[in-house]
Amino acid sequence: MTKTEKALYQQVQQLTKERDALVAKCEQLTQAHALLMAQVKQLLRERFGRKSERFEDADSPQQLLFGAPIAQEQDLPGDGQSNIVNINAYRRRRKRTLRFPGSLPRRDIIIRLSEQALRCRCGCEKTIINHACHERLHYQPPVYEIIVEKREIAACPKGCVGQVVSAPRPPHILPKSKLGESLLAHLIVSKLDDRQPFYHLERQLHNRAGISLSRQTMARATIECCTSSLLIFEQNQAIRLKRYPETLACEGLENTGRGGQTPRPCSVSLSFS
Repeated sequence: MTKTEKALYQQVQQLTKERDALVAKCEQLTQAHALLMAQVKQLLRERFGRKSERFEDADSPQQLLFGAPIAQEQDLPGDGQSNIVNINAYRRRRKRTLRFPGSLPRRDIIIRLSEQALRCRCGCEKTIINHACHERLHYQPPVYEIIVEKREIAACPKGCVGQVVSAPRPPHILPKSKLGESLLAHLIVSKLDDRQPFYHLERQLHNRAGISLSRQTMARATIECCTSSLLIFEQNQAIRLKRYPETLACEGLENTGRGGQTPRPCSVSLSFS
């Protein structure tokens, strides 16, 4: 062989080795690309897929970069069922429905059908067999009204002396007050249960109903109501002592068992803002 042929032969061998190296590198990159695409597909399914679509191949698990096995979709053999995939069962949470207590009053509103809807194809008139019920919570704002008590006054038409009579006043917890029982109950509940100061209630009554009721009047009426309620409570306790003496005697023994001290009468102090 001449020198030129030898040089060409060596050049061909070198190019062949470079081609083989490039082919092997291409195959390696192809496998790495396929592995990365499988990882991306698995991550997308775990991130955005439904729970019913998430499954793992327990037969041939393969560890990924993050330690999660690859989910490979395998076709089932034969009979036109190659597009069916087995999905593991999962639990679905029940939808929480808003349920109202049975103690709330309910008012039925009948939504009637039109005459055209009640007419059948055969010409007969349809009858109502049932109602599709749907409950809605309704809020009724407070109504402020003035109750005028008119007590009848009667007199003898002949003008007899001392025969003018008037109807007795109905019982009231505060006889001389101009506040009704419902408003007094609202003030007490708002102050003691809802933690509303009286100046908030004063502003609320003035802005919504135009009523000028000072916080001092509210506080005085609330204290008087509590004082009357304490008297009623003491009377109830006396009646209870007469009917159930054993219960109160046991309570007294429990109170006296604290270091030999006798129970002291409780005192109630009220302060309002």
